[in-house]
Amino acid sequence: MSRHESDPTGVGQVPPSWSVVHGITMVGLVGIYFFVVYCNVRGMLAIFGTSVAGVLTTIGISLLMSGFLVWMIMFAELPELIHRHWIPTRRARRGLCPACGHDVSATTSSCPECGHDGRTPGAYRFGWATIQRFSLMLLLGWLIGCVVGEWWSWRDESGFRRSVETAGSIEASISSRRHREWPADGFIMAYDPAEGFRSVKLRGWPRIPGWKPRDDL
Repeated sequence: MSRHESDPTGVGQVPPSWSVVHGITMVGLVGIYFFVVYCNVRGMLAIFGTSVAGVLTTIGISLLMSGFLVWMIMFAELPELIHRHWIPTRRARRGLCPACGHDVSATTSSCPECGHDGRTPGAYRFGWATIQRFSLMLLLGWLIGCVVGEWWSWRDESGFRRSVETAGSIEASISSRRHREWPADGFIMAYDPAEGFRSVKLRGWPRIPGWKPRDDL
């Protein structure tokens, strides 16, 4: 359990707006991460089109990549850290009431403004509640990132399919290819008469025909 949950001092209430903004920001950042991961994993697996097996595989690999976000747990309780620990402690050091900020340097009893006895919560302590909160943020961000990533990939592939059909490449048996959209622009979507629509991993930049290095540099 976090220190602020078991401390009876009752100082530093977190404004609801802080909690809401912090939660949305954390989930949003995690969601962006998983969105990028999902799109790139889909490209690495050379998946074109929507299938249950492809979606489940991509989701599973994306979940394994959550280990790179462990460092974000230190920000899981940032509003509590600021309002319930840093601000009260800073006030007490300046001779102010930890709860309301009233000047209590001239008295040794409770605060004449709010009646607080002057105790501070002490140092923040990492606990199980922090892990639970971060796990919830991670789960929500993962779900949002994967859903948006699948929709984004489907939209990109549908656009490529329409462009090929509009250009008449299928009827004329002409091969066509283009890069995927960001964030998976390191991979290529292709169409050829023999294999149809498919996803291709970008293995390197194509060399310009006839290019030679200059010796006069």
